[in-house]
Amino acid sequence: MTGAEDQELMKSTYWEACRITGMICMSLADRGKETNREQLIQELVTLAEACIDKNADCNPSLIFAIEQLRGYPDETCPDS
Repeated sequence: MTGAEDQELMKSTYWEACRITGMICMSLADRGKETNREQLIQELVTLAEACIDKNADCNPSLIFAIEQLRGYPDETCPDS
C-alpha cells in the first residue's frame, strides 16, 4: 500500500469507529440508559466479543474505538 492508501484506510477506520460508537450512543439513549465513557467501552467490547464468537474475526474499527475511548495513544489518528 502507498502512503495515500494507508492514510485513506486509517481515515475510513476512524469514521467507521465514530459511526459504530454513535450508533451505540443512540441505542443507549433510546433505551433510556446513561451514556458515559465506561458504558460505551463496555458496549463496544461486548459487540467485539460477539463478532469474534460469530465470525472468528473483529472489525478493526471496533478495536480502534475501544482503544481510543480507553485513552490509548494513537499517533495515526486523522486530524479532523
